[in-house]
Amino acid sequence: MDIGKHLSYIIAFACLALSCKAQITPLWQANPDAPDGSYFKDLDNDLDNFEGVWESDNNGTILTLDLRKVENIENGTFNKSEDILVGEYKYVEDGQTIMDYLPLLDDPTIIGHKHYVSGNTLMANYHRPPCNNCQPDDRRLMLFWIDPEKRNLRSSSVLRRFQENGVEKLEMRHYLTYGEGSDQDLIPRIPYQTYIMTLQ
Repeated sequence: MDIGKHLSYIIAFACLALSCKAQITPLWQANPDAPDGSYFKDLDNDLDNFEGVWESDNNGTILTLDLRKVENIENGTFNKSEDILVGEYKYVEDGQTIMDYLPLLDDPTIIGHKHYVSGNTLMANYHRPPCNNCQPDDRRLMLFWIDPEKRNLRSSSVLRRFQENGVEKLEMRHYLTYGEGSDQDLIPRIPYQTYIMTLQ
């Protein structure tokens, strides 16, 4: 265990021993049934692995995803706080920009899950969808997407970071979580498929 991680655990458990106001729980063990006021903290720095600007370029069709970690964000739904990853994206198809929400990531009025990409659900290799290429200790990340012009759709992605020939890459399995409307309404502006993205 590295020193930073070791200190994080010491602080967390010391806080619990002293009955601090917020009960700190490792993000990996987050449970919606935890007491009100709990703080799901990324003690293992799992979210750090996915931070950065990632890009997939398939013959001029380019998906850019900018992800940043934010700490101690209130989750009013569960009356708890949590560390999460937030992001925005840009999609260019055949040289034409279909959408570009990247500037919103620097808007101070947009906080936490109000960004068009956000989440902090960590997944082991045995969680669905299964991961045949994962190592036993690998943790993937699930994110939720919003397309402001297709609010009838709810999309998700499962991310896996890996290295290929010394290059940092991200496998992103992008899929439909929920949709309503006609067949035409259910067509996403970003296709549902697997993207291999490179850290920029």
